[in-house]
Amino acid sequence: MRFAHIGFILTLAPLVPLLGIYGCTVDSSEEESSIGSINLHLTGVSAAGLTYRLRNGNFTVSGVESAEISTEDNPDAASVQLELPAGNYLMGLAPGWGMEREVDGVFEPVEAVLTSDNPAAFAVVDQQV
Repeated sequence: MRFAHIGFILTLAPLVPLLGIYGCTVDSSEEESSIGSINLHLTGVSAAGLTYRLRNGNFTVSGVESAEISTEDNPDAASVQLELPAGNYLMGLAPGWGMEREVDGVFEPVEAVLTSDNPAAFAVVDQQV
């Protein structure tokens, strides 16, 4: 099985980068498989050690196969994993999302700006790193 890790770049006021956008696949010995997996990180930790999370995030995946992902399916999840057939994809984040910062065990809303491409392109590639 191949794994692709996908994230979006979110910038918090005052310009603190939170999550990075990246994609990769990891080679394995399952040479007959053409199914991969994406891992979308929904939380991040700042340089100051503060935890941030994405809320009301609704993602649409389109390409070889389509899928919908919502952060509200499990608001406390650090990431969401989804299996997809090998191929090229776009993932878009719908308007209405927000960021929260954890302070003394309680999450509070913060201002944030999406600074990565939306939708973001990625590929799940079979038999390649």
